[in-house]
Amino acid sequence: MNQKRACGAVLMASLVLFTAACGSSAKGTSTTAAPTATTPAPTATTPATDAAPTTAAAPTGTPLKFYVLGPSEDDSKNDSSQGKAGVQAAVKEINDAGGVAGHSLSAVFCGNGNKTDQNKAAECARNATGDKDVSAVVWATTNFGAAINPILEQAGMACIGCTPFTQADFTSPNFYATTSGSLSVTGLAASAVDVLHGKKIALIIPDVPTAHGLEPLINSLVLGPRNSKLDQVVYVPLDAVDVTAQAAQLAGEDVIINTLLQSNSPSFVSALRQQGSKAQILTSGGVYGAATIGKQFGENANGIYVGSVFDRSSDGFAEYEKAMDAIGQKGSDLDSEQSTQSYLAVQLFAQIATQLKGEVTPATVLKTASSLSAFSFKGLTPPVDFTKPGAFGGGHFPAIRNDAVTLLVYKDGALVPQGTGFTHIFGTPG
Repeated sequence: MNQKRACGAVLMASLVLFTAACGSSAKGTSTTAAPTATTPAPTATTPATDAAPTTAAAPTGTPLKFYVLGPSEDDSKNDSSQGKAGVQAAVKEINDAGGVAGHSLSAVFCGNGNKTDQNKAAECARNATGDKDVSAVVWATTNFGAAINPILEQAGMACIGCTPFTQADFTSPNFYATTSGSLSVTGLAASAVDVLHGKKIALIIPDVPTAHGLEPLINSLVLGPRNSKLDQVVYVPLDAVDVTAQAAQLAGEDVIINTLLQSNSPSFVSALRQQGSKAQILTSGGVYGAATIGKQFGENANGIYVGSVFDRSSDGFAEYEKAMDAIGQKGSDLDSEQSTQSYLAVQLFAQIATQLKGEVTPATVLKTASSLSAFSFKGLTPPVDFTKPGAFGGGHFPAIRNDAVTLLVYKDGALVPQGTGFTHIFGTPG
């Protein structure tokens, strides 16, 4: 499985696990990490700073080591390298600016990339908690929160900026997520109403058993409060090659939420356009960056809408792009939503370490993370309050404190922000 196919698989796996979890009121526990940058992000007590100078004294203190769960250490492997690039960009940016309180940051990547399984994920969590020099997990990309989070919770170690995929992640008290993770897939439905003003909204999705639970979830949690509902849902077998018939089923829809894997998504869009459909097509930014859309959708790329969880007009996104440019990856296949998330996770950890003046331990990182009431790296996300559990979905997702999504449209090689500001999954149109 190549990197592009793997991204789609991770998205679908997380979506499936999300729908299964939300169908139950059971509350598990779990943790995951998020992205970062180089200068501390603003909080209620810490103002945003200007970009760091290009030259600074080299950090001489003991490196502040953290674990990243999922990507492999071997760059020659298919290693979830989009997120890995975001971590590397943030670490370089921060270290080049003098580090944190005279300490450099040092990331340890633990996993087998896209082949990371439950056993490897748990092994990585044990390695992290067993290393006396490690104070946190910073970002993770696995679907195995149920295996990871209990280990971190028992050791009192936080998962900083981790991306939540499963109910174990949604409920872990040690999970400090800056985004809604797999829940953001439902944000496409919110954007369909709030930004695109869709009336006939359809969903096309891989046909796996638990995916059938997504329709009632979207209707009850997202579209119902907006006085809308899905007009129809079309399921596509995972091994489907020809999706012409499914495209024909969606004639007459004005907005189509596309959650297909990258193996058949381009052919679906092509079939849809050949049949004369003018529907607005929404897909997930977790799967597609600008470079990937252009390559995969070709002449049908212009006009495709992409969901995001970040404000790409913000100073924080501009700083992220500068950091990716510094490692030669701006605009590449590795420049994606995942790399932005991992970059932000490192920035969150850097802010925590700054407040602790470099004196980081698992206990102090966990305590400081829980005291941040308005984390927002220069507007990349809305202010995130970690001081209390999230109340979204009737309180079923306490680790989720940010339900904001944004919408972009692909135009001539770039993703252009649409609408004004953030759309909130659990909100209603203003």
